[in-house]
Amino acid sequence: MRTHTVIAGMVALIVVVATACTTGADSTAPPIDTAAPVDAAAPVDTASPVATGVSVVQDIPYYADGPQLDAYLPDPRPATATPAVILVHGGGWSQGSKVDWQPWATKLVDEQGWAAFSIDYRLDDTDPMAWPDEVLDVQAAIRFVAANANVFGIDPNQMVLIGESAGGNLGALVSSLGTTTSFGTSPAGAASAGQQVNGVAVAGQPLAIPAGDVSVSLAAVALWSAPTELAALEPPAPGEPAPGCGTNEACAFIWDSNVMEAYLRCSASECPGKYADASPITHVSPATVPTFVANAKEELVPLAQATDYAAALASAGVAHELKVVDGTAHALQNADAVWSDTIRFLTRYLTSPVR
Repeated sequence: MRTHTVIAGMVALIVVVATACTTGADSTAPPIDTAAPVDAAAPVDTASPVATGVSVVQDIPYYADGPQLDAYLPDPRPATATPAVILVHGGGWSQGSKVDWQPWATKLVDEQGWAAFSIDYRLDDTDPMAWPDEVLDVQAAIRFVAANANVFGIDPNQMVLIGESAGGNLGALVSSLGTTTSFGTSPAGAASAGQQVNGVAVAGQPLAIPAGDVSVSLAAVALWSAPTELAALEPPAPGEPAPGCGTNEACAFIWDSNVMEAYLRCSASECPGKYADASPITHVSPATVPTFVANAKEELVPLAQATDYAAALASAGVAHELKVVDGTAHALQNADAVWSDTIRFLTRYLTSPVR
């Protein structure tokens, strides 16, 4: 298992390598695109302005004693319900925070007029059942936002998701499996269904936790640098790079650092079924929602993870687009390079995109 020293070293190496490289220019290769047209104390409104036209309600638990999310909302509130974007951070299933998305969540509200919800989820350093708890948390967060649509001022039929790195892995799973698949365990938050969220309100209205069997359909997802086939990332031997890492030292380091063993509590050879279950490519079907896939050519997540996933989407007849970016930048480091294409793709699947 990793130690905190190893984790710190991994982060330092990734930062050094990323800083030394360019964030990448768009590839000239054409994209693949098959798209067709409880009782609680009096709540306190914690919304505070973070930019012109944007307010944020921070640290909302989306089930009792569970993780929290931050809601970024148009201010003043529009007369009609807006689309909503669920934002899922990365960090190798062991690190990262909802705060990572703050500038981009603000941008979504300020420029698109959409509401944005950046979520935390349980991490493998503190949760011995990180798999499947992390994906169960993402499901629960989506159900919570949809169930409180009237309070947030959003349209629950116009919800999309953007996930980066490990968050892209989790978002991709939900894009195929929906919000009620239990993986043999109780849905996250099931025990707290019906309770009000203590001490938090939006525009004076309380929030409530929905039942775990509430099904919510996403309109589309965007995945940045998402690991989609986990067994393929296991190095052939200790000290050797994972297939597809090439000369990227960060890529070779992270996948040889027991990242997936810490998350799944076993190696691919010991529990191939668990690795398959945690791999989005296993679950692709015609029911998978329209998907935007972005990856850099020589980054921490090997490009084959994106191209193979796009091929699986194509085989299943799923509307999708693949954007390959030059360079070695990873996930949020590529946000500027993929932002406009991400927004364009997601907008295509929103019936009332606002702006």
